[in-house]
Amino acid sequence: MDINNIIRTLYKKGDYQHKRKVYDSLDTDVAFERFSKRIGMQINTDHDVTRKNESVTTWFRSYRKPIAVAASMLIPVIIATSVIFTSGNTDDELIASSMPGTSIAYIETSSGEVIPLDSTSVNIHKAGINASVTNGEVVIEGTDNVEMTSICVPRGGEYKLTLLDGTKVHLNSDSKLTFPSRFTGNSRDVELVGEAYFEVAHDEGKPFIVHLGNVSVKQYGTRFNINAYAGKSKTITLVEGSIGVTSGNNECRLTPGRQACVSGDEMKVCNADVDAVMGWTEGMFKFDGESLSEIASTLSRWYNVDVCVDASLSNCCFTGSLSRESSLNDILDAICEITNTSISINGNTIKIKK
Repeated sequence: MDINNIIRTLYKKGDYQHKRKVYDSLDTDVAFERFSKRIGMQINTDHDVTRKNESVTTWFRSYRKPIAVAASMLIPVIIATSVIFTSGNTDDELIASSMPGTSIAYIETSSGEVIPLDSTSVNIHKAGINASVTNGEVVIEGTDNVEMTSICVPRGGEYKLTLLDGTKVHLNSDSKLTFPSRFTGNSRDVELVGEAYFEVAHDEGKPFIVHLGNVSVKQYGTRFNINAYAGKSKTITLVEGSIGVTSGNNECRLTPGRQACVSGDEMKVCNADVDAVMGWTEGMFKFDGESLSEIASTLSRWYNVDVCVDASLSNCCFTGSLSRESSLNDILDAICEITNTSISINGNTIKIKK
């Protein structure tokens, strides 16, 4: 790869607006302190240094902001150059082309018809489904006949919807919500595979029930998050109100800030880090001692790329907050820096390893 291609590749990883945000968000005191430590300066809490370094410190203080900016720009260059010369152009492009998720989904009707959804405004009138889409959110409207409809969010997407009863749902990537075109009977039943945050419209006489295979979550009006991806344990976290969780013969009642984890026939209830659980709904990855394997699954779904972890790192955990708008390159760099790991690329799979 010649120097022009390298520059184009680096430019593709972040545009001017992103770098401007980095510049504006820099904490120069912290950056200066870290930089000083790296080159061996002795720093007191007020940022003074030993007398022998006074002249050097004065110079660095004067150019602290430019140095911090330069450092922030040089780090991606060094990382990208390393990838370019160790992995080759194809591997570098795999990471560069793995963009953050967007507002995208599709409707699957009972007849099997697939209707794409994006952020544009449109009215949908098909057999079994009436809906309007505005600013990346679909509002379900009533129909005469009761038909089952699904909203499916692929990897690399997220989507918001409002059901006919006024319940708001935020679906994460690689998730599917199935519901009737209108609620009849004594309950409001929906089915979920994947992850979703619910704000249930209150109806004392008609509970809202989310079915997760052999697990059901019942509530009358509340806010909660469900993580129920296929092949994983199911986690139900209550933010506000009260819900009941049933799995086989096990049943529990959750209060705000509590979490039920169901794996097979076993159900455990514990305190939840609600801030970390809800991070994805606020545009953040908030990992709280999460295993690299779980993080790899999360990144795979959001960036629509296969990320895996070496078996030797199965017990390695990561804690930190990262923007879901960040490039995959920046996310992997942060994780590898903190966990002292590296990445390798084989075909379309990115592997985190020692």
